[in-house]
Amino acid sequence: MINIESDQPELQRALVSLVKEVERGGGWFHESLSLIAEGGSICVESSLPAGKADLLISVPEEILLPIDEIQMRVSGDDIVIHSFADSATPLRRRLSEKVIEIYNLCGKIPAHRAASPRFGFPADGDIARLLAAGREARSHAAETGNQRLLDDFIHSRLFSHDEGSSGKRREVLMPVVDFFNHHPDAYGFMSETTRHPDQPVIAVPIEADVGSAVVPRKDCSWAIHGAGAETSEG
Repeated sequence: MINIESDQPELQRALVSLVKEVERGGGWFHESLSLIAEGGSICVESSLPAGKADLLISVPEEILLPIDEIQMRVSGDDIVIHSFADSATPLRRRLSEKVIEIYNLCGKIPAHRAASPRFGFPADGDIARLLAAGREARSHAAETGNQRLLDDFIHSRLFSHDEGSSGKRREVLMPVVDFFNHHPDAYGFMSETTRHPDQPVIAVPIEADVGSAVVPRKDCSWAIHGAGAETSEG
């Protein structure tokens, strides 16, 4: 079990529960990792020396959470799951509930509402109209509804995954993995084709070559591969 610390007892309990559920579902975490939760942010830290590339997290397809299987809404400052698609497995339902609980305990909806400029504009404001006019595609800059807020937040945490069982590309949430890159000062994820030496964390499909080493865990479909960083925040 990796080290988990939080300034909220309920959040610590929720993180421990999520990690255990991921491990039961076939996920794996490097023993050097710690999850540190403070002030609504979660930081993923590794005690590996800088410059030592190693596999940090791997997750099988079975614990990825297809967003089209989860129906959600915003109630006050919380995200509420109101139903699942029939295709959602019991494991994915449990994981989805744990992930959303953590988002709520971290205050992600009010934080996103406050941080995103589009939700600070009045619907009939001149700024929103000017910004919308400057874009070729349809703009949502003036939209302030809860559903748009939820869609905007969830979209920031999704990955595209080519599903081996069906061959279909789906947008998914990745439990624990998404803690890596959602802090405003953190590095973004990279694919195997967009690596840069100054960006230390790579999220790749499990079969991908990640430079000097090929990710070894063939039983898992995605992995976080450290490339010289001691910490990465999310």
